[in-house]
Amino acid sequence: MLRLPYKNYWTSGICLPATVLACIAGSQQAVGNPISDTHIFRVGAYEQDIDVAASATRGGAPEVEIDFDKALGLDDSATTLFFQYQWRFKENWTLSAFYTNMSADGSNTAGRDFNWDGVDYKAGARLDTEFGVDTYLIAVDYSFIKTDKLDIGAGFGLHAFEIETDIEAEVGIVEDGNTDDSIRGRVARNTTELLAPLPNIRGFARYMITPKWAVLGSLGWLSANYEDYDGDYLFLTALTEYRFTENFGIGASYQISEIDVTNDNGNRKRAFDIDQYGPSIYLTYGF
Repeated sequence: MLRLPYKNYWTSGICLPATVLACIAGSQQAVGNPISDTHIFRVGAYEQDIDVAASATRGGAPEVEIDFDKALGLDDSATTLFFQYQWRFKENWTLSAFYTNMSADGSNTAGRDFNWDGVDYKAGARLDTEFGVDTYLIAVDYSFIKTDKLDIGAGFGLHAFEIETDIEAEVGIVEDGNTDDSIRGRVARNTTELLAPLPNIRGFARYMITPKWAVLGSLGWLSANYEDYDGDYLFLTALTEYRFTENFGIGASYQISEIDVTNDNGNRKRAFDIDQYGPSIYLTYGF
């Protein structure tokens, strides 16, 4: 960093030129970035469109897939917070951890009788639904190509999806589209939970456009069948971020993810097909 003596700075008549030169010199210094930093933290929010189709049956009951948007009135978008940590523990090795929580709700009138996870719901009942997915990720990546500007590699990750669905049905007298709450009564309710671990193989690339401006992309997919689980998970993320100081920056991304998982233990079967896609904005800190 350029340092000027206090006396000369104010008495030599070069205050403004000296300030400009100091800024220029400072801008040429190396700054932290996603390739060189040992530790990186990101926190932000997604604005995601969501599409959910699922089925849940017990005791050999017929399996009927339900479109949560059309049949249950589930919101088709949600704002989701996320947290990410990246640790470059060796020159070419990084460990990443990620967490996000998506939740949505909806209400609708059942157009037909249906069974969800052993509970019968009757046509005409008012349905109130809550749906949520907690996503956890741990991944290890290796850089095959790593320079000051470019980082390309692959790795292995394990996602765990904690899925929870709550469907409650109520009945009452309906007049002119309004239900008389004074005589409304709950007739059915069910909460279904599933923790689904799904592995994936990942590829990634990071490129420094300037010492402060980076673009990053990652792609992952794997189909797995083990024990009571059968599923596949696909994700694609593209992001760009800018460091306005050596450590702090801001970024934006777009993510697409498709979760398709089935858990069948012989007596109970639960299947979810969840699509999420949308942009995000986030803050980043690295050192």
